[in-house]
Amino acid sequence: MSFENTIAVVSAAAAVISLAVQLSELRGRTGRDRLAAADEAASDERAQPAAPEDGRTEDLPDCE
Repeated sequence: MSFENTIAVVSAAAAVISLAVQLSELRGRTGRDRLAAADEAASDERAQPAAPEDGRTEDLPDCE
């Protein structure tokens, strides 16, 4: 393998590794965003008491 070919192979490998790292960071960021959104939705559900399905409006007991 000539020196130029070696440089080309190493350069291509570095590009692939760089792309893999960027993809991993992007995937991690979106995963954290999904977890944060799910956590926020869960806290919203806990903050608002569930209304009874039969239309009653009386206070519901605290369930903690």
